[in-house]
Amino acid sequence: MVQINNMVRIMKYILGFLSIIVLTIYISGCSELQPDIEEPAQLTVHNEGITDPDSPDFHGDLVRDNNWDMNECKQCHGSNYADGVTDASCFSCHDQLAGPENCSTCHGSETSPAPPRDLSENISTTEPGVGAHQVHLTGINYSRIISCTECHSVPSGVYVPGHVDSDSPAEINFGWIARSNLGVTSNYNYSNSTCSNTFCHGNWEFLQSTSHYPEIAWDNTVMRGNNNSVIWNAVDGSQAQCGSCHGLPPEGHIEYTIDLCGSCHQGIVDINGNIVDSLKYKHINGLRNVFDDEY
Repeated sequence: MVQINNMVRIMKYILGFLSIIVLTIYISGCSELQPDIEEPAQLTVHNEGITDPDSPDFHGDLVRDNNWDMNECKQCHGSNYADGVTDASCFSCHDQLAGPENCSTCHGSETSPAPPRDLSENISTTEPGVGAHQVHLTGINYSRIISCTECHSVPSGVYVPGHVDSDSPAEINFGWIARSNLGVTSNYNYSNSTCSNTFCHGNWEFLQSTSHYPEIAWDNTVMRGNNNSVIWNAVDGSQAQCGSCHGLPPEGHIEYTIDLCGSCHQGIVDINGNIVDSLKYKHINGLRNVFDDEY
């Protein structure tokens, strides 16, 4: 019994001693607290100029320097750029379909995905990245609108192979209208920004004898265009006037004055040589349009 009492007294002594040590440590720690410590600054990933187009830290320039790879943006802004761990939605500015991955984010504008603006922010037509894009896409006086696919393989998304994974400038892959004169390769020369051997600018030949109007005295002569080589970034009208891509009339054509062209090419040209087809589908379309027929 005496031993038990001794053990109890020893345990009480040990617990009391430990309590004194803990209290001493606590009081000592509290005495070193600094009540004037400032709150830590709010964590930020971007520099101050991230939304300022005039700043060297503008996010558009950062994306361009990262070869247009925006997958890192998704880590904070979410897979659809609209949510994620941040409250800043990319759609507050990039409000078009697909948000930042819309074509106009990198080139063109909200109304048209083709330059101007090119990848280097140029808007002058003398820049090869701008050139005659808008002239082709918005329609000209001599033909229908030329779609992007007539010169490029248009990707279905930003990261489709052959798009941002290759170096600039963009690859030229001519479509069926440019290549309508089969057997001749259409070309774009990057060194001097020149298109050549394209149907659009006179690379074509037709035999008069293939007409299905036997009452006309065709003489098997080959009719040819001028096969004009045009400078892509010389958008001054000098390369698109009537007579630049074929003679008036074309070489090998029976002799006619321009005021009579509409006699055969009905609904296409008037007595003054103006293209009058309201839809612009009967001129520079890869076909011959004679007597309002297409073949």
